[in-house]
Amino acid sequence: MAKLELSIHRCINTLSKQSGCYLCEDSCPVDTISMENQTPEISQSECIECGGCVSACPTEALSLSKFSPLELVFESVESSDETILDCNSNIPCLVSLSPEYLVSMAILKNKDIVANFGSCGSCEIFSEVGGQIDSQISEANLLLEGLNSSKRIKLISIESVKDIQKLDSKKRGLFDLSAFQRDNSIFDSDTLKKAKEKSTPDRRKLFLMALQRVESSNHILLSSDLSSLSEKAIKTNCNNCQICYRVCPSGALKSDYKNSFIEFNSSLCLKCGLCIDVCEVNAIYETEDFSLSKLIKRDKERLIEFNIAKCHECDGYFTKIGDSNLCHRCQIEESEALELWS
Repeated sequence: MAKLELSIHRCINTLSKQSGCYLCEDSCPVDTISMENQTPEISQSECIECGGCVSACPTEALSLSKFSPLELVFESVESSDETILDCNSNIPCLVSLSPEYLVSMAILKNKDIVANFGSCGSCEIFSEVGGQIDSQISEANLLLEGLNSSKRIKLISIESVKDIQKLDSKKRGLFDLSAFQRDNSIFDSDTLKKAKEKSTPDRRKLFLMALQRVESSNHILLSSDLSSLSEKAIKTNCNNCQICYRVCPSGALKSDYKNSFIEFNSSLCLKCGLCIDVCEVNAIYETEDFSLSKLIKRDKERLIEFNIAKCHECDGYFTKIGDSNLCHRCQIEESEALELWS
C-alpha cells in the first residue's frame, strides 16, 4: 500500500493549466513530491509520512494511508481524557494537522489541546517543518481568539507519551480519506468528471460543524494571517467569462442559469487561488480583511451583477456590453459572414 495517496481529481491543477499551486511540493521536507506537467509526482520510497503536504493541500487531494486527521478529531472529542498530540503516539507529526482541524478539535472538545514538541529538537526534519508547525498553531490560536473561544492549542515539551488515544481501527472505514487510488491515466473521462464536481473537504465540513457552537464574532482578521480562509472581490472590468465560478472546486463562487451575477460564500472558499489564476483580466482578487461574522453566518455576498440580454440571432442569454444585440459568438459569425460575402 502506498504511504501517500493522491486523489488526482481533487487536485486543483487538474482543473486548469493556469493553476499556480505548488503547496504540496513546497511543504515536503524531503522532496518526495515533484511537479511534472503540473501534476504531483510522488516518490513513495522517499516519503517519511510526516503529513506536511496533507495539511497544506487546500482540497485534501493528498492523504496518508495510515493516518486520518478527521478520525483523530472524533477520537479526541469522544474521549474524556486530555488530548496530547504527540508524534510518538497518535500523530505522524504536528505538521500533519491543519489549523481547521486544530480549531475544530478545541471547540468540539471544549478543552485546551496540548501539542508536545518534546521530540522536535532531535527530529531530522524539524528545521524544514518547524516554521510550518509554528504557523499552523499560531493561526489556530488566532482563529480561536477571534471566535471568542477561551480554548487554545498549547505547546509543551515533555517526554514521549505512549499509547495516547489509540485509533479505533473499526472507524477507519467511516473516515478513511484515501478512498481513491491514483489513476495513471490522469485526464481520462472519469477523472475529469469527478474533477468538475464541487466538493467540500472533510476538514472544512468539520470546521463548519464546530462553528455551530460559536454564537457570534465581530472580529476582523487579516487575510494574510490565514492559510485557508479568504474573502473575494471583483473589479468592474470583469467581462463575465464565467471561468472563475466554473473552475472553483468547492462552489464558493456561483451564478444563476442566466449567468447574471457572481455570488461568493466565504465559508466554502478554500483559498486555493484558482479563481485568481484563471482570470485573464485580473478582475477577481483577495481582500485584505476577513470577517469571522460572515464565516459563522455563512453569508452569501453578491460580488457583481451583469446586464443580461437575449441574443437577437441565437436567442441565448449573453452579457450585454455596448449597443450590440448579438452575443459574442454571433458577432464573430456575422463578421466572418460579411468578410466572406463582401
